[in-house]
Amino acid sequence: MLREFKPSWHTIGCLEPLIHIHEEDDEIVVSADLPCVKKEDVKIFCAQRSLEIQATMSRHVKFEKWGTIQREITFNSFKRSIDLPAEVIPEEAKASFKSGILTLQLPKKTTKTRIEID
Repeated sequence: MLREFKPSWHTIGCLEPLIHIHEEDDEIVVSADLPCVKKEDVKIFCAQRSLEIQATMSRHVKFEKWGTIQREITFNSFKRSIDLPAEVIPEEAKASFKSGILTLQLPKKTTKTRIEID
């Protein structure tokens, strides 16, 4: 049986950034590690239950002679799609970028309704 080799990146030259997701009562905080990226080269797309991060590297990273199959590759971008653990309000999201770390604060969509007692 022939097994297909699946690399740990999306497409040639595109890495998945490391992320951390922290869920609080009223918001979801997502942190992404984006080394070699400038703030203006980051694109964020958010829907109620998903998030996509894309970024172009200002300096390409090249790996040579690693692994038994791969010999050389140059990475020039990051891309990652994330399923969020709860619904959020994309229009109220806040983002900051400092020292290669992207931090997103995504307010949760609340579905609570107060019920009056007769």
